Amino acid sequence: MRAALAFAAGLALGLAQLGAGPVLFGEPRAAPLLPLAAAAGWCAARGPGAGPPLLLGAALALGAASAERTGWFVLAMLPGAALLAAAEGAPPRRRLALAPAAAGLGAGGYAALLYLAAGRPELLAAGREAALAAALWTAALAAAGALLAWPLRPRAKRAGLFR
Repeated sequence: MRAALAFAAGLALGLAQLGAGPVLFGEPRAAPLLPLAAAAGWCAARGPGAGPPLLLGAALALGAASAERTGWFVLAMLPGAALLAAAEGAPPRRRLALAPAAAGLGAGGYAALLYLAAGRPELLAAGREAALAAALWTAALAAAGALLAWPLRPRAKRAGLFR
């Protein structure tokens, strides 16, 4: 059930990405990657279980609305998902610190893979400012999301008088 909810959230965030990028940013390539930021923030607080279904749903939404194949978006989401999965064994406070790094590096990998998939490797150099802005915005949103989700983290059961 959690995976289905994460997948649905990924679909919604993918659609929000399609609408928010062109509207809020003059350069859509500089827009933060909302699904990756949300996955990093949520995984920092709750653990990496919801990350892959959320990113898969987002890749499906982005691929359905693009001229590129959905598989390229799935591959482009892999660096972020791999970085989130690498933090699985880390304690929650360390995951909180790693969330912005994973989201920022994942956004950079996302942009690089999509430029290469489109057959336009020259855009890697030409669009580096936009890709850097997207990575920084994604990292900032992931940090904010992790801090907002921090109260929802699972806690160890405490032995007490009334428990």
